[in-house]
Amino acid sequence: KRWASLLIPADRVPPDLPRRESVAAFRYITGHDYLNAHLHRLGLKDDPTCSLCGSSAMTSDHLNDCPRLEDIKRSFSPDETNWSKISKLYWAAKTLMAEEP
Repeated sequence: KRWASLLIPADRVPPDLPRRESVAAFRYITGHDYLNAHLHRLGLKDDPTCSLCGSSAMTSDHLNDCPRLEDIKRSFSPDETNWSKISKLYWAAKTLMAEEP
């Protein structure tokens, strides 16, 4: 299971992250997120496909490739942490999903 990676010290979410980043990082690592693939596994969505681009299952890994999030990825600064990038991608996806009909 993906959550097992939390047992590896180097993969743990740093305890000093802001809450927003910590929540996104935990969800990204474990797959216990509110993205379509997870919601589909729980029986809450009919389809696991990304509702933003329709290209593949909407998982946390897919957020890195989703064309609808390209503007977010272009806005990353070179000195930004991976945790910050994960957080921005996750919350941008959630915002766009909430705006869907």
